[in-house]
Formats: sequence, C-alpha cells, structure tokens
Amino acid sequence: MKLLAKDIIVAYGHPNIKATHKTTFEVTKDTYLT
Repeated sequence: MKLLAKDIIVAYGHPNIKATHKTTFEVTKDTYLT
C-alpha cells in the first residue's frame, strides 16, 4: 500500500502575492512588495 501525505494551507495577504504556481511557496515579512 502506498501512503500519500497532503498539506492544505489557507492563507491571505497582499494582493500582489497570487500563488499561481503549484510548486512555489513564499513567506515574507516585507511591507513593500512589487
């Protein structure tokens, strides 16, 4: 039997952070984003 682990992250934040790439995860405390 093959086990699969899956994490679900629900977040909110700056409108410039889109999270459109499924393998990228970014965490920042910067107050200015471009």
